[in-house]
Amino acid sequence: MRRLAQTAYWQLIAGMRPPDCAGLKLLDAKTIIVVAADQGLRRSVAFALEVEGYSTESYDTVQKA
Repeated sequence: MRRLAQTAYWQLIAGMRPPDCAGLKLLDAKTIIVVAADQGLRRSVAFALEVEGYSTESYDTVQKA
């Protein structure tokens, strides 16, 4: 999951569409749910997305999302 989230993160930075995965889910055109057990990874991905203008929601498990 961590590798998949990192891949999605770099694809977002590069302007590519992220792969479909349990770690990222689009709510609308500007909101992304970030799910990762590692708090540092969650915060890093959420920060990068927010800098790009996306709204984020972060959770440590899929069940909580």
